[in-house]
Amino acid sequence: MESRNDYVIQVKGNRKGLYEWIKHTILTCMPEEVDYTKEKSKGRLENRECYVYKANPEMEGFESCKTIIHIINYGERNKKKYKEHHYYISNKSTKNASYYLNGIRGHWSIENRCHWVKDAILKEDLSRVKGLELSENLSTLRHIVINLYRINNYQSIKKAIEKYTNRLSESLMLINKLHI
Repeated sequence: MESRNDYVIQVKGNRKGLYEWIKHTILTCMPEEVDYTKEKSKGRLENRECYVYKANPEMEGFESCKTIIHIINYGERNKKKYKEHHYYISNKSTKNASYYLNGIRGHWSIENRCHWVKDAILKEDLSRVKGLELSENLSTLRHIVINLYRINNYQSIKKAIEKYTNRLSESLMLINKLHI
């Protein structure tokens, strides 16, 4: 926030004072704008509601906060119902709920396509490597591997890894197909 760039930051329960201030605002104020989306994808029905509130700049350390965003995701995954509440703050004065809903959704698509794969499939967070440079280099290599599989039309990185693990000549053939 000190950089004076625009921000939209997710707030979770570990920031107790800020979290309670947000929930109090949501409970006591009317939203300035609301947007809804409904999507059916991969056998899932997902509903999203976005509520935008004007923030009172009374929270110490967050005086630049102008907007509170409350997103509710609910639907059905694997025939099980779910409902999740997500809270965000922003220094932007924009009250357009679809602006925030689309931006946050776009961020999560990047998070799911890249960072989740690096953590859940490639176990990046479990790495015991010490030293920033080596960690960054290994992260870059993981990203190259993900991109190499995606360029070769693998939708599932896990299946691609299973197919090419310990198969050096086949792995090199993937690189040779690139026509660099």
